[in-house]
Amino acid sequence: MDIKLDNNCYDEDMITDALQAEEEMTSLYNHFANKCATVNVRSEFLNLLNDEHQLQIEISDEMRKRGWNLH
Repeated sequence: MDIKLDNNCYDEDMITDALQAEEEMTSLYNHFANKCATVNVRSEFLNLLNDEHQLQIEISDEMRKRGWNLH
């Protein structure tokens, strides 16, 4: 992930917000995967959940590179 922004304080706020959004999305996809009536739909939700976890890892890695605290 290559995130380039100019204002360090603003950058940290934006990336922290992105991480929080990913955490919310993983929670929602997990919830809905548990409620699916068919295997195919459940599989799609689990694929989306995996994608969201990958994005969360990338955002966390970017924060660590910049020396920012993970909230």
